[in-house]
Amino acid sequence: MKFCQFYVSFLQIAALLLMLRLYFFPKKAKGKIVDTGFLKKKLKTEDMSKFSDIINSDTVTLVDFSAEWCAPCKALAPILKQVKDSLGDKVRIIKIDVDKNPAIAQKMQITGVPTIVIYKNGIQKFRQSGVIPAGQLIQLLNQYI
Repeated sequence: MKFCQFYVSFLQIAALLLMLRLYFFPKKAKGKIVDTGFLKKKLKTEDMSKFSDIINSDTVTLVDFSAEWCAPCKALAPILKQVKDSLGDKVRIIKIDVDKNPAIAQKMQITGVPTIVIYKNGIQKFRQSGVIPAGQLIQLLNQYI
């Protein structure tokens, strides 16, 4: 029991250190994270239907609702890269900036960032706000692949 408490504390400290490093020394995430163009412009009506098409696909889709000013969101970027590297084409990862896309954030009832939502066949399978470790995300996604 004490080992579990120590391990959880260790993970929390590691996540905090990673967030601080990314906040003070930001890096662009590299890898195969799908950018559907939502980050660069506001969503129009046709983009909303495009988003629906994406989440209604057979491929498991992880949507990361984030913001540029959010330090935990920056800490999540390398975690998502690690998940994408691990699972490859079995999963689609999309980042949506809630400040640039308030319509979709409101429609999806996003009240805090980062919020991770997992869809399969248009059905929301999982939703959580905050940073999730890569191992936990991979295990979670494998349930729906």
